[in-house]
Amino acid sequence: MRTISYPKILHLLYVVLLFILFTHSQTVLAQEYRVLGIVQDNESQEAVPFASVFLFPANDTSAIQGASTLIDGQFKLQHIPSGIYHLVIQMIGYKEYRHDSIKINTDIRLNPIQLEPSSQVLEAVTVRAERSLLESHLGKKVLHIGQDLASSGQSIAEALDNLPSVNLNPQGGLSLRGSENVIIYINGQETRRGSKTLQNIPAEAIEKVEVITSPSARYDAEGVAGIINIVYRRHRVQDLQLEPTLSLTYPWRLAGGFNSSLNLNKIDVYANYNLRYSDFLTTDDQYRENELDSLQTYFNGLEYDGIQWSHALDFGLHWEADTSFLGDVELNYQRWDVQEPIRQLARLNYAGGLEENYRLENEQYNLEDELFLSVSILKKFASGSRFSVQLSAGGENEKNREEYNLGNLDIEASPFARSIRRSDNVESQRYYWGKVSATFPLFKTGDLELGMQSNFTRFSVKQALQFYDPKLVDQASDFGVDQWKHAFYGEYKQKKGAFEYSLGARYQHFDSQAQQKNLDSSFSQVIHRIFPSLQVLYTWGKRQNSLGFSYSRRINPPDFFDLNPFIFYQDPLNLETGNPFLKPALAHIYELSYAGLWKELSWDMTLFYRYETNSIQDVVEQLDEERTLRTYQNFGRKTDIGLEVQVDYSPKEWINLSANGSAYQTRFPDDGETVRFPRQWAGTIQFRQLVKLKKEWQIELKEIYKTPRLGPQMRYLSQYYIDFSIRKSFAKRRGNCTLSFRDILNTRIFAREFLGSGFRVENQFKFQSQQITWSIRYKLFK
Repeated sequence: MRTISYPKILHLLYVVLLFILFTHSQTVLAQEYRVLGIVQDNESQEAVPFASVFLFPANDTSAIQGASTLIDGQFKLQHIPSGIYHLVIQMIGYKEYRHDSIKINTDIRLNPIQLEPSSQVLEAVTVRAERSLLESHLGKKVLHIGQDLASSGQSIAEALDNLPSVNLNPQGGLSLRGSENVIIYINGQETRRGSKTLQNIPAEAIEKVEVITSPSARYDAEGVAGIINIVYRRHRVQDLQLEPTLSLTYPWRLAGGFNSSLNLNKIDVYANYNLRYSDFLTTDDQYRENELDSLQTYFNGLEYDGIQWSHALDFGLHWEADTSFLGDVELNYQRWDVQEPIRQLARLNYAGGLEENYRLENEQYNLEDELFLSVSILKKFASGSRFSVQLSAGGENEKNREEYNLGNLDIEASPFARSIRRSDNVESQRYYWGKVSATFPLFKTGDLELGMQSNFTRFSVKQALQFYDPKLVDQASDFGVDQWKHAFYGEYKQKKGAFEYSLGARYQHFDSQAQQKNLDSSFSQVIHRIFPSLQVLYTWGKRQNSLGFSYSRRINPPDFFDLNPFIFYQDPLNLETGNPFLKPALAHIYELSYAGLWKELSWDMTLFYRYETNSIQDVVEQLDEERTLRTYQNFGRKTDIGLEVQVDYSPKEWINLSANGSAYQTRFPDDGETVRFPRQWAGTIQFRQLVKLKKEWQIELKEIYKTPRLGPQMRYLSQYYIDFSIRKSFAKRRGNCTLSFRDILNTRIFAREFLGSGFRVENQFKFQSQQITWSIRYKLFK
């Protein structure tokens, strides 16, 4: 297997870094200061979030610096030279606040600023000083975690169920618009995490989640479904903040942690840590029937009674040396430790009426450590140009052990004699990523961004199997994949009045080398393509209405587990394996969106179309009379067309009604043999009612319904469930306490069906979705 060398790229990065440091050294002499404050309602003394704050010199009203107040009403203005300034604060529904002749020659913390409600507010207009739970932008949807009461005590994966066209599978992975090819970013930095890791990150540590469904050329071209960007809570304006959180769930799960930040003049230090303990019970029942073979029906019922510990840490430094030079260093660490005793009931019915029953005791264990380190530098020039360097490195180590028939049941004469006695897996992943970009003003109202990116990923897994049947030789596998990716891109953005657009193109070279070392076999792929992107937005009616269009081309190269040809024997009669001959899937994505606001009603509609070639899908084949094999294949094409709608209505200040939903059709080529579901509609719909009562009480009710959705042979059946939550804020909103009842009717079940050639497989998965969670969070410093 090849090794990688980056001497030219590293030399370039060193030269760029030295250039930035030299340029920065010429600009740090000027002394600059900060202005901090908090904005409140003068009647209720409550914080006023999202107010506009302006500061400008008394002798130059054009040199304005601005900011918006945060959810707690605080704001921070930085890098202000000494002098005399005017301060102006504006917020719809309040009278304008002015403070003239503020002398600044040191850092200043202003006394609380009291805004007076305006007596001229029209009855027909309701202004809410809260962000919506879900915001839609061109090619992107933003989920604000803190606005969802039911997210308290949940993971990010569970919270993302609020988004239209998002579905959670039984293993915790996400699919978006029918595709599981989702790329994970952390605070805007690309990672190689799978979406399944999101079930281990608590929602309390997160500020928001951005789902970018139509990325521009500046983003990596991977991710047919899109990009999910996880934004942690960070960069607070207080000198010191510590916000502990605690949640307790029945059936038993305990989660606790803290979000903290410390401002040291020009350096912000932030840290978020969360610990979770779960004691869970999960059932996974699978039924297969094939009336033409001797084994006509096979039921395999599994009951997992597991314990899980997980840790999540996000730590970083943000340095603003002056207005032209910024630097960030960030560390993300996750660890999860899962032990699952498994009770298995197997029932086999043969032609002629013979029936066999087996009760087995099994166990599996998983330990995983994941670490990523990111460094970024941004240099701004007086001309308006910007230059940035981003570097990231990380990876994971994982150990899995599976042991079967610990009760020593006699299975010598049964089909389970071919099952494994023990399986040991050791997996590792290493990831190195670098990006350099420059932005230049062009044609007065436009900006041109040029950049290049390189990354290298190494996957490896070593697997050892021991069988019960002495005729079966113990097996060992040593499989590895090295993947290189290099890209160059350019993107031009321009805004003229109500019209703005961006046009870009990205050249991406992808090289994958896989090797099955124990068999001395290798597989390779080399792909290079150009990926264009276009985004157009037009606004009118005081920017209360917008019409947007976007196009992007995306790629889905097969990942490590899709390629691994080693057979997975967890169920000896339903085997699984990868396919090293998979080709990458290519997709064209089109979106047309319309958003509007009329009085108390806001709405957003997105029409999307995705055309995918060489689509990677899982299929099930009959291996022999007793066994099936699940693997992956390329299909000629796959098309998705659908509509996503979001509506938000607040007739009064104390009530908010919202709904979002999607409906889309998926089509596969009807070959009359492999494809069992060539065409089918799928969708979701969610209703949310939020009522604000007196004395800071809030009540939330959510109803969710998900229609069946499909693959070539597989169909997920429908789901519906109801969540209820109640929250009480206290200490002038410095803290809140939430009680949530999830899946009140206990109806949330993952069920799917496979239709093969002459056989049918049903799978029903039920985790402890019916839960009661109590959670509390409180800001110790304000």
